[in-house]
Amino acid sequence: MHAATGLSPSELRDMTISGINGIGDFRRKPYRETPWAPAESWAFCPQCLKPPVRWPLWWYQPWAVMCPVHDCYTASFCSDCGSPFSPSFLRGDTSGRCPGFLAPSDEQIARSSQRRPKRKRCGHPLWEIETPPVADPVVRDVHQMLIRHLAAIRSRQPDATQQWYDNFRTLRILLKDPDPLHVRVFTSPDPALQARYTDQIADESWADFTEEEIQWQPSESGFLHPWRDRAFGTRDWERDPVTTAAEFSVIGRILNSGDLAAAVQDAFDVPHRTDLRSFGDSLPSYLSRTSPQLHGLLRQALDADTLDQILGFAQPPLT
Repeated sequence: MHAATGLSPSELRDMTISGINGIGDFRRKPYRETPWAPAESWAFCPQCLKPPVRWPLWWYQPWAVMCPVHDCYTASFCSDCGSPFSPSFLRGDTSGRCPGFLAPSDEQIARSSQRRPKRKRCGHPLWEIETPPVADPVVRDVHQMLIRHLAAIRSRQPDATQQWYDNFRTLRILLKDPDPLHVRVFTSPDPALQARYTDQIADESWADFTEEEIQWQPSESGFLHPWRDRAFGTRDWERDPVTTAAEFSVIGRILNSGDLAAAVQDAFDVPHRTDLRSFGDSLPSYLSRTSPQLHGLLRQALDADTLDQILGFAQPPLT
């Protein structure tokens, strides 16, 4: 490719999935530094997919919650069959159309007592999927800051957004991974984001639903996430850019405030402490670079052993 196009190896790598994720290989498991990044599914702008179809690689970024061209939220699963969009499901013969499977009909199941019928693909044109317009200016600001930070990394220029980005990832991981925070009141002016917030308490009760159905369940933070049945009777959440944008709205308002410490106290309850066991013995480096104004939240949200690793201080013995 280098000989045929004249592009440098680094330019060619930037055109690959592994290049856009900034790692040497594309792994199915979450990345150690960004475990909240999607390992399989991606988001896309339906309006950008109107023929001729193009797939910009920035859609693979975990912050691809909106399209700056069409000012709408992105989508991550088919509105018809509910199938998530994953690189492993990309098929060249269905360019621009949903490659997910339709649910087999009862009639097919009855006729196939000896042999499983071949499942039909959805084929719904992705450009016909409708996503709501972005009506929260904070989400736009966060999106632009993330683009600016990525540009600074790629150009290897001094990055004035690094502290902002470290704080952003710290709040993001507390909202997403160990889930020790609960959003007290969600004040976004965007009705699409308001629909992703609930006062309902997260519980373990589940209604029966099929593999192709999406069920919205609240997390401890108060935001609704789409869940689907997986193989062998398991369930897992799917990526939803609108829910992620709602979390960005909360984080952006905190980072835009003049007093981070006061803003997090106003924004969150901390029902319980948690650890970061999903990281194993290697905690993300950005946690140790978090602004001191957020250390109070870390003390409330994380256990003593984790704090020792992050902040380097010893907790007094419990009395």
